[in-house]
Amino acid sequence: MGAEVLALRHANSVDQISGTTLRQMRAAFPDFVDNPKYLDHWYSAAYGKDVSAVKPVVEIDGLDVSFQRASRPNGSDAPTWDFGVDKDYRK
Repeated sequence: MGAEVLALRHANSVDQISGTTLRQMRAAFPDFVDNPKYLDHWYSAAYGKDVSAVKPVVEIDGLDVSFQRASRPNGSDAPTWDFGVDKDYRK
């Protein structure tokens, strides 16, 4: 696991934790982390660029298991489940 990951604490930000963990995962499992089989590609209006997100991990008949938004910086949106009109789109 690496000293950088083991140094993370509960008070670290989501950005610190996810960035540190993703770097370690890329180093340890490069063919897994960036495998197109597991990724969905989006344009994120909040970031103003293309982003990759992990595809939904299950398929269930009769259910739409999907995402409404790509990715956003913390604090970009009001705390609501009302997505309204969004400028993010799947590529």
